[in-house]
Amino acid sequence: MKALLRAVLIVDVLVTAAFGLLMIATPWRSLYDMLQLVQVSPAMVGQLFGIVLLALAGLQLRAAIHGALTAPVAGASGHALWACGVLMLVWLVAVRSPSLAGLGLWIGPLVGVALLLYGLINVRLAAAVRRRDRAAAQGAASAERARQRAAATTPMTPAQAADMLTSPAKSAGRVPAMTRPGASATNASPSTASIPEAGPGAGERREPFVRGDNDTDRS
Repeated sequence: MKALLRAVLIVDVLVTAAFGLLMIATPWRSLYDMLQLVQVSPAMVGQLFGIVLLALAGLQLRAAIHGALTAPVAGASGHALWACGVLMLVWLVAVRSPSLAGLGLWIGPLVGVALLLYGLINVRLAAAVRRRDRAAAQGAASAERARQRAAATTPMTPAQAADMLTSPAKSAGRVPAMTRPGASATNASPSTASIPEAGPGAGERREPFVRGDNDTDRS
C-alpha cells in the first residue's frame, strides 16, 4: 500500500512541478495565448505562486523517498488538490469567469475534475496507510506486553531454582576465603610475640650439675 502511495506522490511531483513552471512563465504571453489560458496579472504574483508550487513539489519528492513523511504529505497534498479542483469548477462552470474560448472552455473544467478525483485518491490512500501503520505499531506494542507477562508468569525450572539457592552460598563462601589470610596473620602475631628471643648462649649445651662431684673437687 505504501509503495502505491509513493507512486502516487511521484505523479503529484510531476503535476505540481508542471503547474509551478507554468506559473513562473507568466510573463510569456505567447505561451499563454497558445494554450488559451488567462495570464495572471500582475506577473509577479504568478511567479511567486510558481515558486511556492516548485517548493511543494520538492517536499512531495522528499516524502516519496522517506517513508516517515509519505502518509502525512500525501494527505496534505490530496486535500490541496481536491480543493483546487472544486475551486476551478466553481469559477469555470458556475460563475463562468474568466470566460474561455475554444479548447480552454473544455480543458479548464476537465483539469478541475481531474484535480478533484486525484486529490480524493491521495486522501484515501494516505488514510489507509496511516491506519495500517497505526495497527502495526499497536500490534507490536501488544506483542511486547504479552511477552513480558509471559516471562513474569512462567514457572521456574528446577535448574534455575537450584542455581538461585546455590548462588548465595557461593557468595557467602567467597567472603571468608578473602578474609582468611588477614585473620591468620592477626592470629599468628600474638603467638610469635609471646616467644622470648634466644640469648647469645642459647645454643650452648649445658651439663647436668651433680653435687657430689663438686665436693670431691673441693677436697
